[in-house]
Amino acid sequence: MKILVRLFFGFLSLTFAFGADVITLTPGTNEYTASYQFIDIFEDSSKNLTIHDISSKEYANRFKQNKEQLPRNYHTKSAYWIRYTVRNNCDSSIKWLQEFYDSSIEEIAFFTPDGNGGYIETQAGNSLIFSRKNLQHKNFVFFLPDFNKKQIVYYARIKSKHLNFMLSVVRTYQRFSNYALNEYYFLGVFYGLIFAMAIYNLFIFITTKDETYLWYVLYVCSNALYCMSLDGTGFQYLWRNHPNINPYVSSVSLFMMVMWVLLYTEKFLALKTVAPTFFKVLNFIIIFRIIIFIAEFSLVPNLKNTMFFDAAPMVFTYIAVILALRKGFVPAWYFVIGITFLLIGFVVSNLTVNSFLGFSLPNNIITVYSFNFGTVIQMMFLSFALADRIRVMKQEKDEAQLGIISQLRENQDLKDNLNKELEQAVTERTAEVILQKEEMEEQSKRIASLYKEVTDSIETSKVIQQSILPSTGVMKLFLPNFFIVYKPKDIVSGDFYWFHVKNHKIFIAAIDCTGHGVAGAFMSLIGYNLLNQIMKEKSNDNAADILTKLNADVIKSLHQDEAGALSREGMDIALCVIDMSQKKIQFSGANNPLYHIRNKEITVYKADRNSIGIQRGGKIAAFTNQELDFIKGDSIYIFSDGYAGQIGGEDGQQKFMYPRFRELLINNSDQPMEVQKEGLENAIENWKKDQEQLDDILVMGFRF
Repeated sequence: MKILVRLFFGFLSLTFAFGADVITLTPGTNEYTASYQFIDIFEDSSKNLTIHDISSKEYANRFKQNKEQLPRNYHTKSAYWIRYTVRNNCDSSIKWLQEFYDSSIEEIAFFTPDGNGGYIETQAGNSLIFSRKNLQHKNFVFFLPDFNKKQIVYYARIKSKHLNFMLSVVRTYQRFSNYALNEYYFLGVFYGLIFAMAIYNLFIFITTKDETYLWYVLYVCSNALYCMSLDGTGFQYLWRNHPNINPYVSSVSLFMMVMWVLLYTEKFLALKTVAPTFFKVLNFIIIFRIIIFIAEFSLVPNLKNTMFFDAAPMVFTYIAVILALRKGFVPAWYFVIGITFLLIGFVVSNLTVNSFLGFSLPNNIITVYSFNFGTVIQMMFLSFALADRIRVMKQEKDEAQLGIISQLRENQDLKDNLNKELEQAVTERTAEVILQKEEMEEQSKRIASLYKEVTDSIETSKVIQQSILPSTGVMKLFLPNFFIVYKPKDIVSGDFYWFHVKNHKIFIAAIDCTGHGVAGAFMSLIGYNLLNQIMKEKSNDNAADILTKLNADVIKSLHQDEAGALSREGMDIALCVIDMSQKKIQFSGANNPLYHIRNKEITVYKADRNSIGIQRGGKIAAFTNQELDFIKGDSIYIFSDGYAGQIGGEDGQQKFMYPRFRELLINNSDQPMEVQKEGLENAIENWKKDQEQLDDILVMGFRF
């Protein structure tokens, strides 16, 4: 019965192999490529078929004979089954194995007959940890059982989310051993050269701090990582226990290669200075490539297998280097030669696995790794380019130094001649200067004497002005919680405050006279005396009447009511009449308002739009009263316009302004009055910084 079963499956194997030619192993030939007519391919779109299904008679005729040199899994969402037949006409002492070249295949299952009509499955792929391989080789290798003088059908199932080559080769153990040794020897030399160039140029970067060497080192390392991801040595030696990163290494390293070579080109050719337009285009390409890189892994995964986005930057780099050559930048020759060798290696490598117009190259270690050869040569020439660039820069520096020395000599001769002429001129001018100096010193002494007299006079005026201001001690007897911020712009001030008590009522005012300094101080004396005179003459305690009377008295005192009057001086004022028994305030203002804050909410009482002492249309302006109630905890603020009008801020060009002033008062209204005063003084100093104080500053506040 067992013999009949074997005969049945042997016949079935012959039937399945009908589509493709048989690979016949003969003495003297140690390698056969499983390609073209030697293999049949079946696309399993469900990815659920088993070896039992695929090897059954039902699927025998569904396989299609391969017609490509390099078959691929064009539909990455499907599983692909490969079927081929091998007949061994060699001696049993010769052992054979099957090697799949593409080390980036995610899942590959190889099925060998078990001799009982079934198949033994061997799994591999770069989605498994490297140690799962039955042979610790960078490619996928499967041992073929002894089958001399027999014809046997083999199957392989390939699943991968990206495009792979399904090319394989049947080899003897000896051929595989020799080829693998040569291949690993070549790769060792290749990566050794890359490592040496990276270390050498890294030391140069550390020594010179030239960024070009850093970009070169990073490009070399990225190139090595890219090659290791393609040939499988990276998975074998670097991340053997982390297969989950295999699908991303080539894309990431290729992206880094493009970035570093573009930055290298930008720095090497000094595009920012030599060709600003190309520099902007290059930066645009860098940004665009970064966007494509992000899209590869998040937005458009199918972009992972296209080379256009990396070919375009390389073409741009080639053009930029050619233009640099045309401008006479000799080191660019090395750049051109290096890129040319890289392109040659790229073309040869592709012609090894693809045909162009029916032409292709044989598969051997030279053609397969032609891209690696091109890479090494390119890196060497890029390194030569850096060295030659240093030579050119040194030559230019030496020439510049010689030019400087020559110019210095000419300058020295010119200097000597000028010195002779100047000595004579200096001698002639010295006598004149000495005479002028004596005259200037005499004038300086006279000016200093006059300045001292004026300053002493103003200081005396300051003492007089301060002596007429109300005593803060007296004010505290009636308004215990109050503060005054008083900062004259000059020695004497045009702003002043006034305080009076009459008929059990408190009269308090903040006055801003026209101008500042001496002129403002004179006006403040006039205003102070007139207010005191009004309080003596009138029993009326109406705030508006007081301002109306003050207005008339100022106009009369300065003769502003006469024809052709030259004086236009006046004052702005905020006047409060406080009745503590009735808890009421009568307010009247000339341009200056009153702020009333209760529970951190502010009420603004606007003043009349007239100034004291300014006669409009020949009529003396009258003023109006406003009344407000107050309770315990309420705060009242009257002030001149100097605080809000101070220039400062970040740019030194902004006014403090009333909205910011109100916000500051509201924020600090619950603080003790002394703290409020300190806050106002600090705020204006921080705002003003190094700017000059523009006007006198006066702010008065009191809390009930």
